[in-house]
Amino acid sequence: MYRFGEGCIEEYDTRPRRGEIYITDGVFKPMDEKEDGDYTIGKVNRPVLVISNDEHNEHVVRVLALSTSSGKIPEEGRIPISAYREIEIPSVCSSRHDRTYIDTYQTLTVNSSKLRKCIASVSKEVVDTAVCLSTLKALDKTGVKTLIKLLMKEQATADLSEDEEFKDLVNTTVGTNTVEKIVKSINSEIVCNVTSLQEAQDYYKEWLNGTTDTFRRKYKLTKDQYQTIKTKCINFLTASAEGFNPNNWVG
Repeated sequence: MYRFGEGCIEEYDTRPRRGEIYITDGVFKPMDEKEDGDYTIGKVNRPVLVISNDEHNEHVVRVLALSTSSGKIPEEGRIPISAYREIEIPSVCSSRHDRTYIDTYQTLTVNSSKLRKCIASVSKEVVDTAVCLSTLKALDKTGVKTLIKLLMKEQATADLSEDEEFKDLVNTTVGTNTVEKIVKSINSEIVCNVTSLQEAQDYYKEWLNGTTDTFRRKYKLTKDQYQTIKTKCINFLTASAEGFNPNNWVG
């Protein structure tokens, strides 16, 4: 008889993990059984991709639906739900199909008990792309601007207008050149919002160390925006900085 202590057993975390693909049970219903409040019609055992973070997946999970069809081209201005199946991955659903598609429109919150069997998993890059597309689908240009503001705040050194992958992702969703226009607008809002003497002094020193043109190019300012920041800085400096002469800032 060989006896082992409690330390020989490790607890196994059975929570669904981000990036795993599950066959579902009772999440989708066929046409003749669909009732108000039910999720989008689909195959009863339609698989889903888990997109919520692992620490939140014990009881409920956020998922995106998968399909073996890439969908149909919209007709007469109508956009079928299948039109949002934009991400293609190798088949995980059936040996009869070569590809599987992630539906970025159908974001669902389901009880983890509805996930019957894990059949595959995808890379972090695939999940992140799916989440980004799903998020952008729900945003108008104002919402995208807010999103970019938050990203610029979190990644202060990143120039999103130079990130080709990010630009392609946003531009194909909400319009051509959207990122460049929004970043330019945000930069202008930030620099034109002079709120303290210290900021005014810093901008004045920058202008002194260069030229009006280099200052405008750095902050991507129009002539009117440049005059706005110049006026605000001069007002701060005249009121609070000893010896400052408004005529010192010309151009």
